[in-house]
Amino acid sequence: RRGGAKAIHPATRAFQAVRIEVNGELEAIDSALPSMIGSLNPGGRIGIISFHSLEDRRVKRTFLRHSGRAGDGDDRVSKLERYTGIRAEDDAELGGAAGPTLRLLRRKPFVATEEEAERNARSRSAKYRFAEKTG
Repeated sequence: RRGGAKAIHPATRAFQAVRIEVNGELEAIDSALPSMIGSLNPGGRIGIISFHSLEDRRVKRTFLRHSGRAGDGDDRVSKLERYTGIRAEDDAELGGAAGPTLRLLRRKPFVATEEEAERNARSRSAKYRFAEKTG
């Protein structure tokens, strides 16, 4: 927990995991992001708001791969694989030999300020990442 944050009830996490799996949310991100990036014109921008770490990790890694910054040696086990045994598809072909297709406009995501999180509790977990399509 970060500086005085309230504990999250265990049932909340369990429900979230079930919802993510039943709705196929991670698979939707994996299929939608490359399509969205591919449909951008040069100079076009893409912005994604994620609300939990599994989503954010997918967005971050896709953006990094498409910007040519992805490392090959990431053999860490994802939370999804660790807790369910389901392995995320290997999408290493993204951003392949054609070179980078995105330029990251900011290394770190935008997150809610303390003031905003106090006014709007739902904003506390939101992360906004964005990038620009290269020519």
